[in-house]
Amino acid sequence: MGTEVRLERHTPATSSLTAVYVDFNIITRSLPTLAVSRQIIGYNDEVIDTAFLTSSAPSTSSPDGPTPAAESHLAVATNSDLIRVYDLARFHTSLLAGHSDVVLCLASSSDRQLLVSGSKDKTARVWAPRSATSPDWTCVATATGHVESIGALAVSRRERSFLISASQDRTAKIWDLAAVTGSSDDERPTALRSLATMKIHDKDINSLDVAPNDKLLASGSQDRTARLFRIVYVPASKSSPATAALEPLGTFKGHKRGVWSVKFSPVDQILATASGDRTVKLWSLGDFSCLKVRRLAGCDAVEGVADPVDLGRRSRAIRTRSFASTFSRAGCSSSRARRTGSSRSGTSRTKRSPQRWITTRRRCDLQLHTCAAGRV
Repeated sequence: MGTEVRLERHTPATSSLTAVYVDFNIITRSLPTLAVSRQIIGYNDEVIDTAFLTSSAPSTSSPDGPTPAAESHLAVATNSDLIRVYDLARFHTSLLAGHSDVVLCLASSSDRQLLVSGSKDKTARVWAPRSATSPDWTCVATATGHVESIGALAVSRRERSFLISASQDRTAKIWDLAAVTGSSDDERPTALRSLATMKIHDKDINSLDVAPNDKLLASGSQDRTARLFRIVYVPASKSSPATAALEPLGTFKGHKRGVWSVKFSPVDQILATASGDRTVKLWSLGDFSCLKVRRLAGCDAVEGVADPVDLGRRSRAIRTRSFASTFSRAGCSSSRARRTGSSRSGTSRTKRSPQRWITTRRRCDLQLHTCAAGRV
């Protein structure tokens, strides 16, 4: 936090002391222990990635995985090695320390009780609530093995089975996540075991997405392509540890610049991709043909597409990049430009709802839900 205090106020009614620091952070401490009771971050710098979280147990379960409780927290990666976790009810902020360099990407488990972060320090970290009643997260596992920055993450949808990370070293790794229970009793984080490593692109990998049946992986890269892989995951048994592999299925070609984001449809065999060529494309998973192209005029690059299933539920959220229900129309002083060393002229970021264009030959309209299990 800031080392210099600009203003202090004592509140006798609550026996607390509030301080405003030079970096615009506001901290309220309880007296006489000086324990932090509330923390508000006043300066975010550039927002690189976000992920919704919940500190409550899943409300229901189904064959397609747990139904998460309502979002209670928002994790934000900025131009920092600290992750900011906002309490959406009162905007108290927790700072998660552990990475030694800028955090580039975030992902959450399907029940939103695990947060995964990837960083320029070449590691990924898994965070979980300290306890069932605690709103604070702590690091419970680490993944070490990449030789370059980690720029994309994806977590299995149905269960906490595996984690996939992608790096500037052009490889994707599958990690065994089943051993991570979310308990933080141990002081030292668990070291995740790598199940498979595979070179999947010729340039930096910007995005990953796992289909809801946990059987397919899509990736987008600076090499202007998106690729599709079959995930072969065998859980651990009494006699053998878990194993995993990636099997290439095909390549989606047609973008003229790097592919920044990829997303599966939840109900059709369709993949959406967003690119620096200012287009969003819908692709058939059956024959890899392009079904529809939408060119977004007036923006320098399209940096994200996301599943619109949560349009209504997440409409209350702050409109930062990569929120589910919006497309990022980016200017280009972006974190992704910084990852690849490119520079572009900066323009303001705006959002565009997908409601007007997500249509296919089968009229799926807004139902970019994911690939149904067993249909591919």
